[in-house]
Amino acid sequence: MSSIALNKEGIDFLLYLYLMKEAEKISGRVVRYLEDKNYGFIESEKGDTFYFKNDRKRQKELKREGKIDKVHNFSSGDEVTFIPAKSPDPALGALASEVRFVGNTGRTILAEESDQKGVLQGTLKKLEDDSWFVIHTTTGVYVPLSISNWEIDLGKTYESRVDQLVGFKLTQTHSLDKLTAILSDRKFSPNFQLLRDHYDDQTTLKVTITGKNQHGYFAKLAFGDFVGFIKLDKNASRIQADEYKQIQKDQEVWVKLQRLQENQVQLPLSFFSLEEQN
Repeated sequence: MSSIALNKEGIDFLLYLYLMKEAEKISGRVVRYLEDKNYGFIESEKGDTFYFKNDRKRQKELKREGKIDKVHNFSSGDEVTFIPAKSPDPALGALASEVRFVGNTGRTILAEESDQKGVLQGTLKKLEDDSWFVIHTTTGVYVPLSISNWEIDLGKTYESRVDQLVGFKLTQTHSLDKLTAILSDRKFSPNFQLLRDHYDDQTTLKVTITGKNQHGYFAKLAFGDFVGFIKLDKNASRIQADEYKQIQKDQEVWVKLQRLQENQVQLPLSFFSLEEQN
């Protein structure tokens, strides 16, 4: 009998410890997460700010123990629970430990609104590390901004409008933890616009061959500072294969754009002909 009583007391004590641990938990929302630095900031329901480190090793342990479903990649808007702890770095503020992901209704609402409206409203923010974000007006979710290498008037478009309301679009809405925004009124260089017209119309471009490797040819476009790569087509016709063999460095050939992405350093090109086709 005494052993049974002792077991019951032990169980009651463990339950007490568990309930005390649960009582320490605080609910909050990730307001900013710096993926490259692996830490972020949480705002509690009372408005206090805590910083946290994303301890993936600890997440894997919790997953093995069955306490969480999967290892989570944190992002702004995440609803979480955590336990306040002593901070090893007072400069960063109070520390949040044992951070557990609960959900992210804010990002779901943001993505749905984007699908419905296209252009959204938010406040433009420049952070201490010179990264750019926009804070969605409806949900308060921080979304990182993507700025193209080919944009112009950056001072007017960005610097002069910090903390002001701007229009923005999401680049995709399928992966909620990888949302990225672009400003709806950004401006591109005339050369990039010309490149976009060629891509949309699938018209040919003149390029100069600058080098080669076993996979194809490096090329420079006839306008702007654009460079590209012509990948050899293994399924090319015999006539086209013969033309490939004739290509030399510094020679001008005609190509088409395979894809056009705003931050591509090297444009993917497909060989069209050795001479301009009318």
